[in-house]
Amino acid sequence: MAEAVGPFRAGFGREVDTRGGPATALHAFCSVKGMAKQPPVELPAGLNLSGEWIGHYTGHFDEVVRITQFGDHVEAVKVTGDDYVPAGEMTWWANLRTQRGQGRVAEQEYRNPRFVPGRIVVVDENHLTFHWAGVGSVEYRRDD
Repeated sequence: MAEAVGPFRAGFGREVDTRGGPATALHAFCSVKGMAKQPPVELPAGLNLSGEWIGHYTGHFDEVVRITQFGDHVEAVKVTGDDYVPAGEMTWWANLRTQRGQGRVAEQEYRNPRFVPGRIVVVDENHLTFHWAGVGSVEYRRDD
């Protein structure tokens, strides 16, 4: 197992210390309100989240991601990036029914990139939020 390195900043600039290792990350995932395992959700018929979305990354600026949906699975790849997760890299993925997924975090200059547990909440066909466990959340709106 690789040694945990920290502190680091998530793609949106929040510093997180991971020197406690994987158990610390797991504890953060289980103890963040609303991040615990959720029952499967019913999706609206014909829901299609594919397209470009704008995310408000606290401490940075708005960034564009391209979401691709494959059935219940969605992936978000950065179109515009930052000093932590650059353009062209997957920033998160999730299963829409279980709401569970993983979000990418890294140190500045994209050092030590890795995924941490996360959760997606689809508000409606034009708004969603992705929560990085123990790190924070980004709200997205569809870019028309």
